[in-house]
Amino acid sequence: MKINHAILHILDFDSAVNVMSERELDFDTRAVRSFVSSHLRRARTSVDNRRAAFSEESAFAGELKGYFFGDREFVDLSQQIAEFFAAELAKADKMESTDVLVADFDDDDDVRWFAVLLMASRTAFMHEVAVRNDIAKRYAILPAPSQKVSSYALVRASSMEAFYVDKKRKIMGEDTLIIPEGLLQCESGVSGKEVIEAVTRIVEEVAEEHGANTA
Repeated sequence: MKINHAILHILDFDSAVNVMSERELDFDTRAVRSFVSSHLRRARTSVDNRRAAFSEESAFAGELKGYFFGDREFVDLSQQIAEFFAAELAKADKMESTDVLVADFDDDDDVRWFAVLLMASRTAFMHEVAVRNDIAKRYAILPAPSQKVSSYALVRASSMEAFYVDKKRKIMGEDTLIIPEGLLQCESGVSGKEVIEAVTRIVEEVAEEHGANTA
């Protein structure tokens, strides 16, 4: 995997302060490179990914095409994406501090992708070393590289094919999928996992009907 660009924006609803980064992540640091590549690879290969097609009215599709053709700067576009999520998540019935990771990368097959990952912050308890060792609660803990991210979008540069995973959020009292309905503005399909489950169910039904072993 080759990461061309990556940046992290912070939406902190606990302190009511959002921090939009003006610089890309430094991949000279091994820990940063490993963290980002692990999450991108996990998202890219997940069987939960839903295939989607951009609607003709999708503003995001137009902005992304402009970026791929060199008419938009990466940092500027990423900030615009983060501002969108800041405005939408601020309307949620339960506001959740979130880090927005935006990346442009080539996968292991040299296919170029644009990715947007919403990394919900969590709390954790850590020890503090002093004259008296203590326990302190820490906020804004990022998900571990081995953890799944519950909301993200991937767009293939060559074909503008979109894939996403998302969870429902209560926004202004309504269940909303903020990735496909808000950011992408797309028509959604099914995931690879759902296709496998459907085929398995059909095979089992046919086998039972003909008295065959469902296994």
